[in-house]
This record gives sequence, structure tokens and C-alpha cells, in this order.
Amino acid sequence: EKVTERYLGKHALGTTKRGIGPAYADKAARIGLRIQDLFDEKIFREKLDVVLKEKNLILTKVYNRLPLEAERIVREYADRIPTVIFRPTIVVGDSHSGEIEKIDGPYYGFVMISRNLHIAIQKSGHTKCHIAPVDFVTDAIAAIYEKPDAAGKVFHVGDPQPMLYDEFFDLVCERWGKFKPLLKLPPKLMGKLLEVPVIEKTFGVLKESFPYTHLPVEYGFDNMLSALEDTGLRCPTVPEYVDVMIDYFKNHLKPAALKKQRW
Repeated sequence: EKVTERYLGKHALGTTKRGIGPAYADKAARIGLRIQDLFDEKIFREKLDVVLKEKNLILTKVYNRLPLEAERIVREYADRIPTVIFRPTIVVGDSHSGEIEKIDGPYYGFVMISRNLHIAIQKSGHTKCHIAPVDFVTDAIAAIYEKPDAAGKVFHVGDPQPMLYDEFFDLVCERWGKFKPLLKLPPKLMGKLLEVPVIEKTFGVLKESFPYTHLPVEYGFDNMLSALEDTGLRCPTVPEYVDVMIDYFKNHLKPAALKKQRW
């Protein structure tokens, strides 16, 4: 950036010397390094070599400057790149509108309920239903990322007081005005039933989705709660937004697509 300004002389537009201009230029040209490239040293080095090949042509042929060396850049900046790792739980629709791009995760249960085929479901025991609305997840990540002390930490982002899967399923049935499941079958038995193609097709749910409701997963939300303490942000509880989840699903339900497993 400094070399470009010097080259333009009296026609220079001015710069903050923070690399903003070159970053936008690289984005428009679809080159440059992405955030995800920084997490794998091998990929980072490969991408850096490709980028420098083009940048060095400009430096040497246009600006008459010495080329940059990849190894020198890696040594100088590797430890100075602040990294924040976010691990969100299962992301569901917006807590205000219910909008979601893809039907996945807990929404598979909605397919069974919509067909009134939830007389018997898989027993989940004490397995927690770790979900969080997309608007909270994005707002929380944006707020935490701006924290000066966030670098170098891992933040699990989600509902710190999740419901159990069985409780979630019962709540959805109640708010939908549907009957609650009469039987809750052991996972092994449910798995055997779903091996029969006609049963899987009738349910409208992929058999691979069922194991997730009885696999115990734990998140640690202490870092998230501490970082959000002074922001006013909190993850809404499931009862607060489950109605809009249901409404959005019902309004966008396409039976013909379900038959082809394209929900």
C-alpha cells in the first residue's frame, strides 16, 4: 500500500496504512488469503506462495522493488495473527421470523410430526438438545470478536440451559397442537426399524439423523457468558421462539419435495 502511494506521487489518494485498499482489491480480484487459510499451516503456505507470485510481478515490474519472500513473511507474522475460535451448537431459524436456509437437525422431527407419524419415537434419555437461533449466534460472534481479550480463546456459542431432546419434542407437539408420542423406543430398536426402506421413506427422515438424539454432547459456555456479560445479549430459551420455528416450517412445507427427500 505504501509503495503504491509513493508510486502515485501527487496523485495519491491517501491511506490509513492498514491494508484496507489492497484487501478490497484482492477481494474484487478473487485472490488473497482468507481467514480459514490461517488455520492450516500447509494451506497457508501454499496460498501465500500463489499470492506472492502475482504480487511480486507488480512489485518488480511496475514499482521496481525487491520481491517479497514467503518464508520471511511467515516467520514475521505467524505469531502476530490474532485467532478466535467459535464453536456454535446446532443453528436453527431466526428467533423473530423463524427463517432458516436449510431444513436440518431438529427439523427432521417436524417432518414426522407433520405426517402424524410420531406415535413412537426414539428415546433420548438425558441427551441435551443443543440448539440456538441464527440471529443470536451471529450477534454473539460479532460482539465477542470485538473484545480485546478474545484472541487465543475458544468460545462455544449456544443456549447455556438447553432442553432435553424428549422435552423439546414434547414442547413442539404441544405448541403445534399435535398429540405427544405414546411410545419412546430404545435407539437399537429404532435403528433396526429404520433399516427397512419403506419405514424410512414413510417417516420422511433419513435414518442417519436419529443417532444424534441419543449421543451425549457437552458444551462449555463459560467463556461466552463472560464475554457477553456487558453486551446485553443472551440466548433466548426454546419456549420463547419455538412457535416461529413451527410456523416457518409449516408455511414452507412442500409435501411433494418431502416425498423425494428434498426438504
